[in-house]
Amino acid sequence: MRKQLFFLIITSSVSMTLSLTSGCGSDDSSGGGGKSSGGTAGTSGSGGASTGGASGSGGSSTGGAAGAGGSNTGGAAGAGGSNTGGAAGSGGTSTGGASGSGGADAGACTAFPDAGAACNSLANGAAFVPVTQVATAVPTGTGGTIAEGLYHLTKIEGYTGNPLGSLTMKQTLEICGGVGQLVGDEQGPPVYHKSFTFTTSGTGITATTTCSTQSPNVDIVYSSYTATPTSLTLYSTAVKFSVTYTKQ
Repeated sequence: MRKQLFFLIITSSVSMTLSLTSGCGSDDSSGGGGKSSGGTAGTSGSGGASTGGASGSGGSSTGGAAGAGGSNTGGAAGAGGSNTGGAAGSGGTSTGGASGSGGADAGACTAFPDAGAACNSLANGAAFVPVTQVATAVPTGTGGTIAEGLYHLTKIEGYTGNPLGSLTMKQTLEICGGVGQLVGDEQGPPVYHKSFTFTTSGTGITATTTCSTQSPNVDIVYSSYTATPTSLTLYSTAVKFSVTYTKQ
């Protein structure tokens, strides 16, 4: 009875072992409808992701070259991809690339044409300014670079001993390429236009009239000037006054 029971146990064990090892294939692969663990992994197909290598179509890559539609950090981007620090592919974007052309040159001036007998065609857009009397000697300017552009008269100061009285006037001045063009109105005499050339040396300025419609023509000799990026002040020790123009 014991031998018969022992034989049945052995037979059952063998039968179970045969059931576990049956079917096609070995430990590395499964048969039809079977299951395998521990086998060798296959390579990724298109659309898979790669770290450090080249990605397939639609995949992404870190450090490698991206395929069509992929993204790339540090490498060259493919069509439609994006790139940081590198060259952008077709349709891509680039950070740190060179800017295109089409920039504007700020500060350029436009000289008004010579209007023949009228000297210039400058319009007077300034407001009337009265003389402010100041009981002091004429200051000396500090010089500087005269900015090109359009100016309006904004201040007139008469110093001790000046003959200006209660003069009120408005002037618009255009400076470009060493040439000045001016239109003036002194509330009474006719509006006049002037054109002139000028040179500077240290704090001194010398102007030479090339055309004037003022009658009689009056040329002021200026002894010094002060120029800032936004204003120009001319000082005359001969007439004992100064005029300040503000850049528009």
